[in-house]
Amino acid sequence: MRVWTVLLGAVLLLAACQAEETKAKWEETVEVFREYVNRLSLATDDITEQITSSQMGKEMDMLIKDMVAELQAYRKDVEERLGPHAVVMRERLHTDVTVLGERLRVDMEEAKTRVQQYLGEARQVAGQNLEDVRSRVGTYLRKLRKRLAKDTEELRRKLEAYSAEATRHLETVREDLEPLREKGQQRLAALQQALRDQGQRLREQLEVRAQDMRGSLDRAATQLQEWLEPFLADIRTQMQGLLDKLQAKEQQ
Repeated sequence: MRVWTVLLGAVLLLAACQAEETKAKWEETVEVFREYVNRLSLATDDITEQITSSQMGKEMDMLIKDMVAELQAYRKDVEERLGPHAVVMRERLHTDVTVLGERLRVDMEEAKTRVQQYLGEARQVAGQNLEDVRSRVGTYLRKLRKRLAKDTEELRRKLEAYSAEATRHLETVREDLEPLREKGQQRLAALQQALRDQGQRLREQLEVRAQDMRGSLDRAATQLQEWLEPFLADIRTQMQGLLDKLQAKEQQ
């Protein structure tokens, strides 16, 4: 298990060092897989004896599943950037990824099978026979790695073309929406100004109505006071007369 871990760590480190440009995750996974196959085909006798087919098979199966999942995630990202109206291009993208992705997956499955076959045969033979097995399997794996590289490159070119088209589509959409955005901003500014003007007119109208109401209330109060004044004067006179009579009686 320790030898297996060291070998896998070396493969991942080498693949990372060889990445001179930014790659999609699915492409990085294929690169790791290819280097993995290469290292296993060149492994020394003592290493091949310690590596079991089940260990190797699980690890390679995981890489294959990761590649498929990452490829689908990349396809969905490009589809979203293409937008719902690019129906034809979205269908072509889906078809190309399905066909080329399946071809790539089959290549990786075949490479896994050949490596398992090599490990199985390597433990059963020794000496010159082992070299013959390594040479025969190595020749086949080199052809398979070339095919894997070719299919990966074809798929990468296809996806880059779709990605570039998606980018152009987004730029076009932004350019088309920019005038609408500017008009929207202008209309919003005009509406805000109209609301401010309307609010000012409404305040002025309310102020005028308030002044009119105050004036009306003042006039009503004056009129009421003028109307009540004779009655109040009469009441004051009567009250004064009563007081005078009471005072006269007290003096008697």
